[in-house]
Order: sequence, then structure tokens, then C-alpha cells
Amino acid sequence: MLKVFLRNLLETRKLLISIAVFSVIPAVVVNMLYYSQIQRQIAGERKLLYHDAIQRVQHNIEQYISEAVDMSLRFRVNEDLNRLMDRPYAGKYQFFIEYQNSINGILSSSLAYLRQVDLISVCTDNPTVLMAKNIIYTPEKDNVYYNPQGMTVSRTPLNEGVSLELLREQNALYREGRRYISIVTQLNHFKSYSHYHKLLRTDINLSVLLDELNTEGFWREIYILDNMNRIVCRNSSDLKNVVEGGFTVFDPERIGGTAFLVEAPFTLPSNWRIVGVFDENALADSFAGFRWQVAFITLGTLVMAFLLMRILIENEYKHRMKRQSVELEKKRTELRALQSQVNPHFLFNALEALRMKSLVKNEKETASMILRMSRMFRRMITWDADWVTVAEEFYFAKDFLELQKYRFGQMLTYWIDMPEEAANTYIPKFMIQPLVENACVHGFQIKTELSEISLSGRSDNNRLIFTVCDNGDGMSAEALAALRISLDQDNYAGKSVGIKNIYKRLSFYYGNDFSLDIDSVEGQYTRVTISVASRVSPPETT
Repeated sequence: MLKVFLRNLLETRKLLISIAVFSVIPAVVVNMLYYSQIQRQIAGERKLLYHDAIQRVQHNIEQYISEAVDMSLRFRVNEDLNRLMDRPYAGKYQFFIEYQNSINGILSSSLAYLRQVDLISVCTDNPTVLMAKNIIYTPEKDNVYYNPQGMTVSRTPLNEGVSLELLREQNALYREGRRYISIVTQLNHFKSYSHYHKLLRTDINLSVLLDELNTEGFWREIYILDNMNRIVCRNSSDLKNVVEGGFTVFDPERIGGTAFLVEAPFTLPSNWRIVGVFDENALADSFAGFRWQVAFITLGTLVMAFLLMRILIENEYKHRMKRQSVELEKKRTELRALQSQVNPHFLFNALEALRMKSLVKNEKETASMILRMSRMFRRMITWDADWVTVAEEFYFAKDFLELQKYRFGQMLTYWIDMPEEAANTYIPKFMIQPLVENACVHGFQIKTELSEISLSGRSDNNRLIFTVCDNGDGMSAEALAALRISLDQDNYAGKSVGIKNIYKRLSFYYGNDFSLDIDSVEGQYTRVTISVASRVSPPETT
């Protein structure tokens, strides 16, 4: 009996050892190696994503500065501004009249289009001018703008007569002790207007830079550094921390051993750069829970656990890899699109120049159309969010219709009926405007009578219903049937790209919870109706 017991005991021990050696240990080792490989791969892709994010922020901020510099250069060669600030005035009343009629309008004209500009002011030693919110009189010997040791912390030349300066405010007109990033421009282009010394100061809106630094959220900390390693701006939840206090020096030793830095240099201003601080522990923590799950399944179920664990790991990591890959490709595509654009600020500056020239010539209608066109271009190239309010989408459609009415004159009439109860609900961006554009472009190709377009919306039982209708050429029954069939096809060649794009995007955002109906009679009308679920806030992206 004892021998049998010992023999069985030995066999059991052999079986346990065999299971441990040939099943449990290989399963644990294989799965841990597989886990480590996937973790390293995703960590590498995340670092690429971090680098792309830093480059994207650097590009946007450099764009803001470049636009402000271009605006300052236009003021430098603005003969009216140079003449008005250089002439002697007979009295305070004479200057006040010129300021109200001309000077203030010139200085304020660009603030509505460049949100990154906080204030534009002129400093001069002309004793006949009056102090105002954007006019500073001070004798040259007392003027902190002319004293590099006074309020200027650093100065970086950008162009002839233009420099980017970090300022610590000492003037009572501004907030004393506050930090500023300013573009300082010498107003000395015209030799005939050189009786007095004049400077144009363009203050960058630090809240815009702060919004850009807080946009992505991948980094633990992110800094804009100048050529002396001073912190120009950093991410923060409180604007007060950004605009008050001195300019401290960035110390890379302070970030700790578990973090790593990603940098992107500026072209303008040169020798400036953006530095992002990323935490490696955050990446490791995201895998901690799953690591314990893998170990428990492997040790608890032997061979079956090995198979099941492998399936779970593959599914989970394939999902994560796919999501990370899609997100990384999206960011790379955005960066390539930004880098390949023909400086959009040049287009906006050109449109603004045309608008201002139209206002000078009292062509108010042309100026209004240029303003609408500028708003439309800015909205089309700036994709800040996939969802907008119904009110924003309708206003965009109205800008487009006003441009078309300017083109066709009395031959085009339109009506817009926006549902007030749904004005603040959210729909996908560019869901309405392409339908209105189709009505204008394709609806009236051969029509010679009065063209009419109506855009309406209503809210019905937690759904939003939008209708775009025109009295244009319409479609034959065969063409209408072909269009309806083509909506479910992936081929984007040929006509109707806009409406197919809308249909695909609605499918992506709403699944099957939407409808897009097209009704048309040749020679009479075309009507498109969209029905979607009402949303009081944009959906969260994952």
C-alpha cells in the first residue's frame, strides 16, 4: 500500500513537473515576450505621435507670429499712419478729431481678423499728440521702448526695422509687471515723415498661445523657449500664471529621470523652439492592469489559458494598434496638409488689403463680400472640430448665398429659416453648405428665369430635419435613380461628390440613425432632406 502511494505520489509530481516545464513556463515566457514586443511597438508609435503633435503646435504658433509680422510691415509702409503720427497738431482738439476719424480706425482695422493680436499701439516723442489706449507719448530720454535695459528682456530681429521682443511692462498705460511678447516695428520707412521718432508695438495675445499649448494634452509640460533658454510661455490651466511674473530659465535637469524631451525649432523667430516633456511612466501605467490579467489567465488555466490568453492579447493589442495607427496617420496627414498649404495667411492678408481698399473707396458692398469670403476660407482650411452648432452651419451657408447673390444679382433669391430651438444643437461640420452649393452650381446651369433657393430646419421629437430646395433644372427620373444608388458606392469619381461625401460622413457619425432623401422633377425643382438625431453636445472622441 505504501509503495503504491509513493509510486502515485511520484507520478503526480512528475506530471506536475512536466506540466510546469512543458506547458506553464513556456506559456508564461511566450506570452510575456509577446506582451513586451507589443508594448515596445506601441510605445515607439506613441513617441512618433508625440513628435508630430509638437511639430503641429510649433507650426500653428509660428503661423500666428508670421501673420502678426506681416500686419506690422503693412503698418510700416502705411503712408497715412506715418503722416498723421509725424505732423504737429495745433491743439488737442485737432489731434482728437484726426484720432477719431482716421488713426484709431487704421490701428484697429486688423484686430477683428487676427485673434492672436491683443493690442496695436504707437509710441512717439511727438509732443502734440494725446495719450490714448493705443497712442503713447513719451520723450525719448524717458521712453522705456528706446532703452534696452528698461523693459525689453530680449530682442530677436525678424526683418528690417522689425524685432520680436520679450517685455516686462513698466508703463502705467499697460499692466505694470506683466509679461508681453511684442513685435516692435520702426515707423521710419518714409524719409519725409521723420520729424519724430515713432514705434509700432503689436502685442501677441498670450491666451491664444496658451490655448494652442493646451490643445493636444499628450504632454506633461510644454514650453516655448527663446534663444537664451528663457520660458516665453508654457501650458497652464490659469492664464494668470502665464502673463504675470518674470521670464525664468528652463532647466532640463528639473524634469526628472522618467521623462523625456521632444523639441521642434522655429524658423521665425530663429533660435526659438518648443520643448515638450513626456512621462514614460504614463505609458507603462496604461498596461499595468492588462499585465495582471495576462498573468492570472496564464497561471490559472494552463494550456486552455494559454490559448485563451493569446486570443485576448491579440484582439486587445490589435485593437489598440489599429486605434493608435489611425490616430497617428490622422495627425501625420494634418501635419502634411499644413506643411503643403500655400501660406493661407497670404490669402487672408490679400483679401484684407482688398477689403480696406474697398472701404476707402466707399465700396461697402464689395467690402462686405470680401469679408464673407475671408470668413469662409478661414473656416474651410481650419478644421478645429468635426462638430459645429446648427447656428454656425446656417451662418456659413448664408455667407455663401450672399456671395452668390452678389454674383447673380436680382436673378437669385433665397430664404433661410433656422430653427431657433435647435440653434445650439450640434451637427457634423459642412453638412448643409455643400447642399446649398449644389443648388447654386448644378441647379441653375440652363435656367434663365428667377432662381430661388430655400434652406429650412426644424426640430421634431428629438430629431433635426433640414431641407434645401431650389427651382432649378432638376433631374430626370433615370438620373435621380442613379444618384440614389451611387450614394452607397465608394467611387467618388464624376459628379455629386459633395452629396456623396455628406452621405458617407453621416454614415460614419450616425450609423443607421439618419436619412438623406433626394426628390427632383426635371425642369421644376430639386429637394434634399436630411434627418438626424438631435445632440445638445458634440460626441466624445476616443
